[in-house]
Amino acid sequence: MEKKYWTWRGAHLRSRRIFARKASTLTRRILFYAGDRQAIVAAAAKEIDTSSAKIAAMSHVYDWRYYGSPERHRRIREASLASFAAHFRSEAGGGKYLAASLPRLPFEDGTFSLVVCSHFLFLYADQFGERFHEDALRELLRTSKPGGEVRIYPLVTLAWEPVPYLDRLLRALEAEAEASFIPCGLPFVPRESRVLVLRKKTIAAAEQ
Repeated sequence: MEKKYWTWRGAHLRSRRIFARKASTLTRRILFYAGDRQAIVAAAAKEIDTSSAKIAAMSHVYDWRYYGSPERHRRIREASLASFAAHFRSEAGGGKYLAASLPRLPFEDGTFSLVVCSHFLFLYADQFGERFHEDALRELLRTSKPGGEVRIYPLVTLAWEPVPYLDRLLRALEAEAEASFIPCGLPFVPRESRVLVLRKKTIAAAEQ
């Protein structure tokens, strides 16, 4: 099964002078940012149409404290896409989006202070098993600076069920990272309001 994953928040971060490099995380090495820019933007717009229709049909299950309504949720996503498209199509922005896929990323060790993975890991736990998730988490930690953080949301599957192997994964990573949970500032997904935070241990802490 092939599942494409789109995200365009990097342009918003840059507009606030926050350094961000976005590597799209797509399944089975389907690379989203590779290819024609116009086709990529059109595919993202189509995804908004598809997902918004599904959300509207199941609106009773979502937490609307932040978005307010399905209509406002769609408007926010469309505005975000417009911001991304303008930056992505520009001469300055086009080269800043990288085609990549987990569990191998084209970044050096310790590149980032903060790594964010949204709506991919754990959400597709049924399609990608425990080994894939462990490899992916280790790769995200590899690209993090010592003392840096990897943040992941949400922590449920597409069926809104808990991930059965989450605790085992956290135990497997104990030597590399300290795990904790913080409240999500953007409530939306049913049955889950936590963000997983993996703080990469320093060399001294990891050797203790």
